[in-house]
Amino acid sequence: MTSSIAIRATLREALIVALGANVPQVAARIFPARTWPMQGAGKGQVAAFPALLIYLDAWVHNSAADGFDLARCQFRIHARVEPQADAEAEEQLDAIAAGVEAAVFTDPALLDLVLDVEELASERKLDAQGQRPAGEDVHTVTFKMGGFR
Repeated sequence: MTSSIAIRATLREALIVALGANVPQVAARIFPARTWPMQGAGKGQVAAFPALLIYLDAWVHNSAADGFDLARCQFRIHARVEPQADAEAEEQLDAIAAGVEAAVFTDPALLDLVLDVEELASERKLDAQGQRPAGEDVHTVTFKMGGFR
């Protein structure tokens, strides 16, 4: 049987590939991390946006006597945009959210790895107070997986 660590890594990579294919606005800027990478060491240089962060948030493993273990694996997909105008933030986040939904619910390679997509929830924050408007969506996806030890 495959270890849970290997399964989580495989699922994360499949999710990154699915997001790259379904969210073309960020295809080159999908980071398996919890913080935004810097684009150099100079003052004011930050990651180019729009971009996505993806990371494992929770893993619950239930061992079964029959050997068919089940797990729930929860990932966070953090989308950030920094458009030129406030009105563009909602529009850009909506387009990214549509791509995230398509990746999670329709990507065949990703869906082959899981028993079910239990939930996809999203929260949105918009900030027009800084030098540039910014918007963030945090998508939380929970996969049900099984058949491993």
